[in-house]
Amino acid sequence: YKISEELTEQKLGRMQSFSSSIHNGLRKVLWDASEQKDYLKPTVSQEDIDLYENQGYFISRNIIPEEMIEIAKNKIQEGLDKNVDRSSFLGFERQKWNKEYNTCDEMLNLFRNTSVFKNCEQLSGTSIQTPKKCQIALRKPRADGKADFGAADIDWHVDAYSKTTACWFTAVVLIALSDWDKDNMGNFTVYPGSQFKVSEMLKELGEIEFLKAMKNCKPLGINPIQLHVKAGDVIYAHPLLAHDVAPNTSDHIRWAVLFRPPAV
Repeated sequence: YKISEELTEQKLGRMQSFSSSIHNGLRKVLWDASEQKDYLKPTVSQEDIDLYENQGYFISRNIIPEEMIEIAKNKIQEGLDKNVDRSSFLGFERQKWNKEYNTCDEMLNLFRNTSVFKNCEQLSGTSIQTPKKCQIALRKPRADGKADFGAADIDWHVDAYSKTTACWFTAVVLIALSDWDKDNMGNFTVYPGSQFKVSEMLKELGEIEFLKAMKNCKPLGINPIQLHVKAGDVIYAHPLLAHDVAPNTSDHIRWAVLFRPPAV
């Protein structure tokens, strides 16, 4: 759709080269045919697709079965009990889950064995591959409202903004494994419609200046919204949608799993 076409013309067009063409061709050839399975039908409507294209995100409600949520949470809890979820570098703590957890069936089944896969294709308007890994995204509570994971001191950001990241995934897909139905529970926070603004900024500023603008929290002129969801809801966000994580001043961990499915 429009943003993708503009991004391709304005940014990725100049990246076209013989080597990148070979890379893209090999990616398609090497895509395992065994993954082309019968996925569950999408649950999104044309109205939902229009909403996604306009505001840059959409929420599918209650589409992950409770038993799958519990299986995933039990696997994550196993990792928490083993203290494999955290690592420190230069005094900063970050979440770092190993392959035993971020590539396991308990996590990947949330995407591939539900309507999430086909919903993502419908909303992004392109064929996708099954993700090979996920990001386990827990947000532990802190009374002072600060991030518990050593995040950079930035406000809004986007996950796709440079030559190396802008084309490898089609959407940010966040699956809620717990309820965060009030503000300040570690909510995924969005700037509605900001994918259009970000696209223009990339066109005008280029990668380096855009990174500076993002690091310096350049005002977007858009009020952020903390999304309220319950366990089993799924958030789909445009790759260029500006977003953030709200403080978690509640008494509960925010449980979620994040996917960035690549295009075929």
